[in-house]
Amino acid sequence: MQSYYDITNPDAAYEWLYSVLDMKRRDFISDYVLESRNDFDTFFERHLKEAERLDIDQLKLMAIHVTTNGDGCAEIKKNGLRDLKKVLQEKSELSTFLREKNIWFDIPSKTMYFNGKAFDIDYQKYTNLNRADRKN
Repeated sequence: MQSYYDITNPDAAYEWLYSVLDMKRRDFISDYVLESRNDFDTFFERHLKEAERLDIDQLKLMAIHVTTNGDGCAEIKKNGLRDLKKVLQEKSELSTFLREKNIWFDIPSKTMYFNGKAFDIDYQKYTNLNRADRKN
């Protein structure tokens, strides 16, 4: 049976993870943070049986990646494909282009600026996650 791992948004990715690990949303935080001490290797070892049940040949990834450039891919060849947060935060072709258009980002504060006006871009504020789950 095919399994679709949708990583086009965090909510869909987490729902898939809960399904594969057969756990409830509220259990993930306590399992990863408390019982595995925020250590991925420990968490993975604890759930190795569930991971081994996946038929990798039947796993389909759903992802989105968009890129463009004006330098013949020189920056991509030099730095590879980087996380959008890094590209927006560091000096890059994209961040330079956006600054020329009076757009810049303060990633740690989750704020975008356009012509000096601040806009809140905190993704968590725009999802349908239960607020009680976010506090755990």
